[in-house]
Amino acid sequence: MKKIVLLFIYGLIGLNLFAQRTTPALDWGGQNSVSYWNEHEVVINIGGNRYTYLMYNSRDDRTQVTAFVFDWFRRHNQGYSRIDYSNVRTLYPNEGLSENVKTTMTQRNCDISFTFIDIGDGVKQLVINFRSNDGRYYTTMYYFYMLDAQ
Repeated sequence: MKKIVLLFIYGLIGLNLFAQRTTPALDWGGQNSVSYWNEHEVVINIGGNRYTYLMYNSRDDRTQVTAFVFDWFRRHNQGYSRIDYSNVRTLYPNEGLSENVKTTMTQRNCDISFTFIDIGDGVKQLVINFRSNDGRYYTTMYYFYMLDAQ
């Protein structure tokens, strides 16, 4: 009986933690946006490191999807609001994109994916992968810097 009660309590705690989690589409437009953009949150192993990817079917409106992910990143990463536009990198085609990312995007019918990487020293990187109509992938990387608290 004691095990059942403990299992029930841990289940409620887990459900509560899951219910409080927010994603860009959920935060931006609610559950309808999650369904409309076909949002998926996926953890992918690349070179022994685990990265959380947010994946979407942009419905040919990549500008809007990118805009709400940028907005979400800024609101949920307080202080990381300075973008270094002089160091934006784009790889097209990105021949080095992980097969795990490509396969997962295809399986989920998504043409755009995002991941945030904490580089350290007050720097986070936003990596955006796009699948073009010809099946090639391209990647754009943005660097966000922590504003000094002066």
